[in-house]
Amino acid sequence: MLVIFGGMGYVAPDSEDLCVLNDVRLFDLRTRKWRPAGPEPNATYPPDTPSLVPRARYAHLSSVTADRLFVIGGQDMTNVWLDDIHVYDLKRLAWVQRQDYPRHCGTYRSVAVAGKLRVRLPMEERKGEDMGLLGPPGSRFRVDGVPPPDPGRVISDEVAHLSYSAPPTPEFPCDIMLYSNYNFTDVRRELEVISPQEPSGFTITDRSDAMTGLTLPPGLRFPTGAILGSHLIIAGTYLAHSYQSFSIWALDLQNMTWTRIDAGTTLTTGSWSRGVLWTQQNKFLIFGNRTGNLVEDYNRRLLSWDHVAYIDLEAFGIYQPPRLMLDLRTQELGLAALEERVLADFEIVCDDGRRIACSRRTLEERWPWFAEQRKRYLKAARRALDTLPAPTPGDVPLPDRPLPSTPSGPTTATNPGAEDDERPDPRLMPRALHLSEPFSTTLALLQYIYALGL
Repeated sequence: MLVIFGGMGYVAPDSEDLCVLNDVRLFDLRTRKWRPAGPEPNATYPPDTPSLVPRARYAHLSSVTADRLFVIGGQDMTNVWLDDIHVYDLKRLAWVQRQDYPRHCGTYRSVAVAGKLRVRLPMEERKGEDMGLLGPPGSRFRVDGVPPPDPGRVISDEVAHLSYSAPPTPEFPCDIMLYSNYNFTDVRRELEVISPQEPSGFTITDRSDAMTGLTLPPGLRFPTGAILGSHLIIAGTYLAHSYQSFSIWALDLQNMTWTRIDAGTTLTTGSWSRGVLWTQQNKFLIFGNRTGNLVEDYNRRLLSWDHVAYIDLEAFGIYQPPRLMLDLRTQELGLAALEERVLADFEIVCDDGRRIACSRRTLEERWPWFAEQRKRYLKAARRALDTLPAPTPGDVPLPDRPLPSTPSGPTTATNPGAEDDERPDPRLMPRALHLSEPFSTTLALLQYIYALGL
């Protein structure tokens, strides 16, 4: 859904006189059709309260979070600052809140952004939580409480869960980061966090004094921004007497430290003016004209879209953490199973000769490369068996046993249609895999396979 609010327009289709607007327009990106701007005629919600409808404005900030549109600041037709925040409920299609805001905010000096996914910090959230709900190490899968074969290695209790991405919840919403810079001769920087509350309302927290760094962003004109993982990305035009460029900075929201994104020489020439985040690829795209003049285009307020430059943010340690494949308790249970060698019928041999016991079936189901290599091994072993002479009385035959039913009927030793992989020949099954990796790397790989998380 594309949400459009306010801005400038013409008084009439045949007029050249400008006016400012205060209406909301919704464009469905899937059907490519405009949706009704207000509630349906038979809607149960009351109409807009006049005092909550924002005054017409342009150069304002806006951001969407928790199914609500936040409109912040801006100016009216006479360029008077409008110092307030209005909230539009995208489900009810109605204005639901207004609050005074004691700062000037506009697109010339400020930017407001929110992420679509919330970065969760499990180690911070679980402080003080009872971590022993799975039982003491060594007894989680053993009824008799026998300790694991290696009591000195307790994997599941030493694990530190890394951050992960998750959809926002009322307890953990996606906050709006409101960044402003002004007074460009002696730059002032402000950062405030707008946190939506349920069922309505929001809080504002000033984090301006918490920002640190070896260097801080210069004054950026008409800044654009985005949230990627736990970083706030700010980009804009930097103009000085002796130097002009399109500058990109990132703020780590965990330790509140600024770092500059060095894009090399690509952005030092040309006219670059707008940046947008490609979240799925962890890339930042900058649009402009690589042969243009930045100062001239800025003075004319000219935006160019002739060329695009890509910046891989992963190279700077900025990315969206993956989502959870398994919940944290299930991950810990998987690590305990690896630790206590549950159903361990296989071994990984490290380059130093140390061995780690594990479940072959778990490796096959969660490690596609391993499953493919096992199939190749079995095919090669069968070809070798076919070249051997007829079996002798001393050979050990494959024992007959019933197998799980298939859509074509029951699978038995005499059913030629049975899949070979459904009944692996124990005489041909490998018992170990040699990896040319140290013990720590091999153990980390197995931990990931068992827990599907880092």
